[in-house]
Amino acid sequence: MISDNETAKRVEASALAQSVSLGAFAETATRLGPGRISLGVVQTLVSAYWLGWPWAFAWCVAFALYEMRISPWLLQRFVRPFAQDEARRAERASVLILLMTSCLYLLGWLPAWLAAGPAGDFVAAALVGATLIRGVVSFSQSERVFFAYCSPPVLAMLAVLAMRLENLAAAGVFLAAFANLLLCTYFLRGRLSALVGQMMRANTERQAAEETSIAKTQFLTTMTHELRTPLNAVINYAEMIEEDSEGAIASDAGKITQAARRLLGLLDRILDFADLDAGKLRLTPTPIDVDMFIRDLIRKTEIDRDTHVALIFADNEAPTIFADKDRLAQCIGCLLANAREHTSSARIVVRVGAVGDCALISVEDTGPGIPADQLGVIFEAFRQSDMSNTRSKDGLGLGLAAARRIARAMGGELTAASTPGAGSCFTLRVPSGHVSVEPTRLAS
Repeated sequence: MISDNETAKRVEASALAQSVSLGAFAETATRLGPGRISLGVVQTLVSAYWLGWPWAFAWCVAFALYEMRISPWLLQRFVRPFAQDEARRAERASVLILLMTSCLYLLGWLPAWLAAGPAGDFVAAALVGATLIRGVVSFSQSERVFFAYCSPPVLAMLAVLAMRLENLAAAGVFLAAFANLLLCTYFLRGRLSALVGQMMRANTERQAAEETSIAKTQFLTTMTHELRTPLNAVINYAEMIEEDSEGAIASDAGKITQAARRLLGLLDRILDFADLDAGKLRLTPTPIDVDMFIRDLIRKTEIDRDTHVALIFADNEAPTIFADKDRLAQCIGCLLANAREHTSSARIVVRVGAVGDCALISVEDTGPGIPADQLGVIFEAFRQSDMSNTRSKDGLGLGLAAARRIARAMGGELTAASTPGAGSCFTLRVPSGHVSVEPTRLAS
């Protein structure tokens, strides 16, 4: 059973697709395309062959005047201004305009068909088929517009077939084939209309999601900048109090400074992630000896005294890669910080190796592990495997999200594997080839 919400979405998508279809029709119909010029030439030649040049010339003049002057003016005046805001009004105007257009085309070939007799059946069938095809392609979003354009030639063909009832066998075969064509055309129009409606709804939802993401990024950037100024003032005054005081007051001032600096670090991470999410990341690739890079990085990284980092190099030495050193260090630093936060045995294992032309860097911890259904969630911004209010670990949930964005910007990938109760392993794969230095819009 379809819910009211789903029904509203379908109606909205249909109205949107219809307005876009009418707007596009108004745009393209004002230009005399090659297809319509060719159709006019064919109908002129057909009329000249069976009816003579006077009738053909008169119809050609009327066709040219209507297509180049009258039709564009009608569309500009009655369809285009209302296609977006007043779709029903634009639809009614389109029905009348296309009805006149179809009748004008009909006058170009119907008299010739009647004069030619059975010899003109092929030409008439081809022209009616072309009309139905254009109706499906161009006007499938509106039943009224579709039938206004296709009805005149269809009714004319049925009338001619009725006039030829003396040859029942031929008329019956022709009518059966024609009815089958009409049925296929109608169902094809419905399928195409539904497909276009779904595409338009998906496009609208995508644009809304992009606008929401941009607004979120702008909010994070503004909020972070606004909070940094008073927070720096708190840090400065707390340091002054700590320097000028002794005993408990100095100790309390030191705690204030420490907490404020921690909060400032969180703001810096939010601001950096906002830049990543907004596509402001610029990479400066340089050659990196992965083995030496990892040794230096671990030596410089602040690790708790009680935590031991075991560095293991595989037999297949990691290749020299071209990557941004600062961003690669940030990515691996996020993995080390995550492991330090969750390890339970004070031991972190970092493995360095290679697969093909890619360097592999894995960080293993001995923490509680991550449930299988949460492995995809942990790489989303502001998400953690444990989102409850009673979780034991603090954090914003930005580290892994930022690490994956950086990895993908470098042409690599960051994946996770975990066994609940035994720990987790995060593996960073970085290709050895050059990467682009252009700003990249990073996907989640």
